[in-house]
Amino acid sequence: MKKGIMALALAALVAPAFAGDAKDEAALRGMVQDVQSAFNKSDAKALAALFAEDGDIIAPNGRLDKGRAEIEKNHGADMNGPFKGTTSEATVNSIRFIKPDVALVNFTHMVNGMKSP
Repeated sequence: MKKGIMALALAALVAPAFAGDAKDEAALRGMVQDVQSAFNKSDAKALAALFAEDGDIIAPNGRLDKGRAEIEKNHGADMNGPFKGTTSEATVNSIRFIKPDVALVNFTHMVNGMKSP
């Protein structure tokens, strides 16, 4: 069984860390679970909706998608292609608050059952 790994993070330049409250951290962990859920339902529209209009994502195959429209288009094609029938597991590795309203969320997205193109 082939596995793909995706790490997703909001990048920031060197900046001091701020403490986020438990509510903020729980919301961010919930968003990661929403990524997993959308992926497992093969719902590219729901996946793309989790990102800002100008958001970026590195797909499990290493491709960089820029913007919500591209995320939906390319992930829709993937979900009906090499990722069809796969399952997803998302695990939060760390959450670091860069500013009170900006967090760096690093998580591993394991895709099980991926097919070769």
